[in-house]
Amino acid sequence: LTYVTNQLIDSIPNGIYEGASDGTYLDGSGWEPDEDYIISERDWYKEGLTNENFEFGAPYLDANTGSFIVSASTHIKRTNIKDLVAAVDIPLDDITQMVAEIQVMNSQSGYAFLIDASTNTILAHKDAQYNASIISSSHKDEFLAKISTLTKTSSFQICEIPQEETLYFVALEPIKGTSWILASCVAEEEVFAELTKTSMIYVIIAILAILISTIII
Repeated sequence: LTYVTNQLIDSIPNGIYEGASDGTYLDGSGWEPDEDYIISERDWYKEGLTNENFEFGAPYLDANTGSFIVSASTHIKRTNIKDLVAAVDIPLDDITQMVAEIQVMNSQSGYAFLIDASTNTILAHKDAQYNASIISSSHKDEFLAKISTLTKTSSFQICEIPQEETLYFVALEPIKGTSWILASCVAEEEVFAELTKTSMIYVIIAILAILISTIII
């Protein structure tokens, strides 16, 4: 229980904060908003008004830390304060690092990257220059343009997409409870190389079995 509690505290370092349309603001971290901070215009507040439970909003790049943060918010009804919303900010640094280190099929070419489908923003990529990039069907990178088109489909299947001179197998997997999609990519030649290797092993085993049977007979 102590371990889980510590993990939870580490995940929300700034604690829980609350705000209402009348300007009421409570923050467990002690942070106080500036005078031009209008609570009713903040995304976390507008999203929270429609949430029965804590739900994630769209990740955004924090100007102070340069890291992605996602807010989870919910509408608090059992209170004398009208339209009260509670929220927490969760840094995505650990997730970003985890995704960047994924090696699909333990192959040299295999990698994965994370996309927020609601904004078509790349949240995590092995090549850091792509982080925070917004992709679209007209993106200059044809590979990312195709990925952007596929994120809008309701059914995800493994497909083949060329990247420069290499053909990649790409699998998109939505992450339940979020608008995020994990794209896993691996070069076709490496996939078939592994299949060829496996096939050769089975052929050798079959030949040995035939030889052993012949000797016994």
